[in-house]
Amino acid sequence: MKLPGDLAGLKLRTPSKFGSSLFDMVGASGVGIPAPQVYENLERGVVQGAVWVMDAYRTFRLNEVAPYITSTHFTASPMAILMNRRTYEALSAEDKAVLDAMSGRKTAEWIASVIDSTDAEVEAAFRANKDVTIHDLSAEEKAAWDAALSGAPAAWAGQQPDAAAAQAVLTRATALSAQ
Repeated sequence: MKLPGDLAGLKLRTPSKFGSSLFDMVGASGVGIPAPQVYENLERGVVQGAVWVMDAYRTFRLNEVAPYITSTHFTASPMAILMNRRTYEALSAEDKAVLDAMSGRKTAEWIASVIDSTDAEVEAAFRANKDVTIHDLSAEEKAAWDAALSGAPAAWAGQQPDAAAAQAVLTRATALSAQ
Protein backbone atom coordinates (compact mmCIF):
# COMPACT_ATOMS: atom_id res chain seq x y z
CA MET A 1 0.00 0.00 0.00
CA LYS A 2 1.70 3.12 -1.18
CA LEU A 3 -1.12 5.49 -2.06
CA PRO A 4 -4.46 6.17 -0.39
CA GLY A 5 -6.32 4.73 -3.36
CA ASP A 6 -4.62 1.38 -2.78
CA LEU A 7 -6.91 0.94 0.25
CA ALA A 8 -10.13 1.37 -1.75
CA GLY A 9 -12.53 -1.46 -1.07
CA LEU A 10 -10.45 -3.04 1.71
CA LYS A 11 -11.65 -3.83 5.21
CA LEU A 12 -9.15 -2.67 7.82
CA ARG A 13 -9.08 -3.02 11.58
CA THR A 14 -9.65 0.40 13.04
CA PRO A 15 -8.74 1.53 16.54
CA SER A 16 -11.69 3.91 16.83
CA LYS A 17 -14.76 5.47 15.28
CA PHE A 18 -12.57 8.29 14.01
CA GLY A 19 -10.21 5.71 12.49
CA SER A 20 -13.17 4.52 10.46
CA SER A 21 -13.73 8.11 9.31
CA LEU A 22 -10.13 8.24 8.09
CA PHE A 23 -10.58 4.99 6.20
CA ASP A 24 -13.77 6.34 4.63
CA MET A 25 -11.72 9.24 3.24
CA VAL A 26 -9.59 6.79 1.26
CA GLY A 27 -12.35 4.39 0.24
CA ALA A 28 -11.69 1.66 2.81
CA SER A 29 -14.03 0.32 5.49
CA GLY A 30 -13.07 0.40 9.16
CA VAL A 31 -13.86 -2.69 11.22
CA GLY A 32 -13.80 -2.57 15.02
CA ILE A 33 -11.96 -5.62 16.34
CA PRO A 34 -10.61 -6.05 19.89
CA ALA A 35 -6.81 -6.14 19.92
CA PRO A 36 -6.46 -9.83 20.90
CA GLN A 37 -8.63 -10.85 17.94
CA VAL A 38 -6.78 -8.96 15.19
CA TYR A 39 -4.32 -11.78 14.43
CA GLU A 40 -7.11 -14.29 13.86
CA ASN A 41 -9.14 -11.86 11.76
CA LEU A 42 -6.13 -11.07 9.56
CA GLU A 43 -5.34 -14.77 9.24
CA ARG A 44 -8.92 -15.59 8.20
CA GLY A 45 -9.20 -12.65 5.80
CA VAL A 46 -11.97 -10.90 7.74
CA VAL A 47 -9.82 -7.77 7.44
CA GLN A 48 -6.97 -7.15 5.04
CA GLY A 49 -4.94 -4.89 7.30
CA ALA A 50 -4.71 -2.93 10.53
CA VAL A 51 -3.42 0.42 11.74
CA TRP A 52 -1.20 0.06 14.78
CA VAL A 53 1.98 1.24 16.42
CA MET A 54 5.05 -0.92 15.96
CA ASP A 55 5.07 -2.19 19.55
CA ALA A 56 1.53 -3.58 19.18
CA TYR A 57 2.52 -5.10 15.83
CA ARG A 58 5.24 -6.99 17.70
CA THR A 59 3.17 -7.78 20.80
CA PHE A 60 0.42 -9.41 18.76
CA ARG A 61 2.87 -11.06 16.32
CA LEU A 62 1.11 -9.50 13.33
CA ASN A 63 4.24 -9.96 11.24
CA GLU A 64 3.24 -13.62 11.00
CA VAL A 65 0.00 -12.82 9.15
CA ALA A 66 0.63 -9.31 7.80
CA PRO A 67 4.32 -9.02 6.89
CA TYR A 68 3.93 -5.83 4.84
CA ILE A 69 4.04 -2.45 6.57
CA THR A 70 3.52 0.99 5.09
CA SER A 71 4.94 3.60 7.42
CA THR A 72 2.56 6.55 7.01
CA HIS A 73 2.91 8.41 10.33
CA PHE A 74 -0.59 9.83 9.86
CA THR A 75 -1.96 8.99 13.28
CA ALA A 76 -1.08 9.86 16.83
CA SER A 77 -2.45 8.29 19.95
CA PRO A 78 -2.87 10.61 22.90
CA MET A 79 -2.32 8.96 26.24
CA ALA A 80 -3.75 9.98 29.56
CA ILE A 81 -3.12 8.73 33.06
CA LEU A 82 -6.40 9.06 34.88
CA MET A 83 -7.51 8.85 38.48
CA ASN A 84 -10.91 9.05 40.08
CA ARG A 85 -11.33 12.44 41.78
CA ARG A 86 -12.69 10.93 45.02
CA THR A 87 -9.79 8.50 45.18
CA TYR A 88 -7.33 11.36 44.70
CA GLU A 89 -9.06 13.51 47.30
CA ALA A 90 -8.95 10.61 49.77
CA LEU A 91 -5.15 10.46 49.56
CA SER A 92 -2.94 12.00 52.20
CA ALA A 93 -1.35 15.34 51.41
CA GLU A 94 1.98 13.54 51.20
CA ASP A 95 0.69 11.05 48.59
CA LYS A 96 -0.97 13.83 46.59
CA ALA A 97 2.32 15.71 46.56
CA VAL A 98 4.12 12.66 45.11
CA LEU A 99 1.50 12.24 42.38
CA ASP A 100 1.44 15.93 41.60
CA ALA A 101 5.24 16.05 41.33
CA MET A 102 5.16 13.13 38.88
CA SER A 103 2.44 14.67 36.70
CA GLY A 104 2.53 17.28 33.99
CA ARG A 105 4.56 18.09 30.93
CA LYS A 106 7.87 16.63 32.11
CA THR A 107 6.31 13.22 32.76
CA ALA A 108 4.32 13.38 29.53
CA GLU A 109 7.50 14.08 27.58
CA TRP A 110 9.28 11.20 29.32
CA ILE A 111 6.42 8.79 28.52
CA ALA A 112 6.40 9.97 24.89
CA SER A 113 10.16 9.44 24.64
CA VAL A 114 9.85 5.88 25.99
CA ILE A 115 7.09 5.08 23.50
CA ASP A 116 9.00 6.65 20.61
CA SER A 117 12.25 4.84 21.44
CA THR A 118 10.46 1.52 21.91
CA ASP A 119 8.70 1.87 18.57
CA ALA A 120 12.02 2.80 16.92
CA GLU A 121 13.70 -0.30 18.40
CA VAL A 122 10.85 -2.55 17.28
CA GLU A 123 10.83 -1.01 13.81
CA ALA A 124 14.59 -1.49 13.49
CA ALA A 125 14.22 -5.15 14.41
CA PHE A 126 11.48 -5.64 11.82
CA ARG A 127 13.56 -3.82 9.18
CA ALA A 128 16.31 -6.37 9.89
CA ASN A 129 13.82 -9.25 9.53
CA LYS A 130 13.93 -10.61 5.98
CA ASP A 131 10.33 -11.82 6.30
CA VAL A 132 8.94 -8.31 6.89
CA THR A 133 8.76 -5.59 4.23
CA ILE A 134 8.49 -1.96 5.31
CA HIS A 135 7.64 0.71 2.78
CA ASP A 136 8.56 4.31 3.59
CA LEU A 137 6.51 6.87 1.73
CA SER A 138 8.24 8.96 -0.91
CA ALA A 139 7.60 12.71 -0.88
CA GLU A 140 5.03 12.29 -3.65
CA GLU A 141 3.26 9.47 -1.81
CA LYS A 142 3.21 11.46 1.43
CA ALA A 143 1.70 14.41 -0.45
CA ALA A 144 -1.05 12.12 -1.77
CA TRP A 145 -1.81 10.89 1.77
CA ASP A 146 -1.81 14.46 3.09
CA ALA A 147 -4.25 15.51 0.37
CA ALA A 148 -6.53 12.50 0.92
CA LEU A 149 -6.67 13.10 4.66
CA SER A 150 -6.77 16.90 4.55
CA GLY A 151 -10.34 16.87 5.83
CA ALA A 152 -9.43 14.79 8.89
CA PRO A 153 -9.05 17.64 11.39
CA ALA A 154 -12.45 19.11 10.54
CA ALA A 155 -14.01 15.62 10.60
CA TRP A 156 -12.54 14.94 14.05
CA ALA A 157 -13.73 18.27 15.45
CA GLY A 158 -17.17 17.72 13.95
CA GLN A 159 -17.53 14.35 15.69
CA GLN A 160 -16.96 15.84 19.13
CA PRO A 161 -19.86 16.84 21.42
CA ASP A 162 -18.56 20.44 21.50
CA ALA A 163 -17.15 21.09 18.04
CA ALA A 164 -16.00 24.63 18.90
CA ALA A 165 -14.04 23.44 21.94
CA ALA A 166 -12.61 20.56 19.90
CA GLN A 167 -11.49 23.00 17.21
CA ALA A 168 -9.79 25.15 19.87
CA VAL A 169 -7.94 22.09 21.19
CA LEU A 170 -6.96 21.11 17.66
CA THR A 171 -5.71 24.60 16.88
CA ARG A 172 -3.62 24.62 20.08
CA ALA A 173 -2.22 21.12 19.43
CA THR A 174 -1.30 22.10 15.89
CA ALA A 175 0.52 25.18 17.16
CA LEU A 176 2.38 23.14 19.79
CA SER A 177 3.40 20.48 17.28
CA ALA A 178 4.88 23.16 15.05
CA GLN A 179 7.28 24.29 17.80
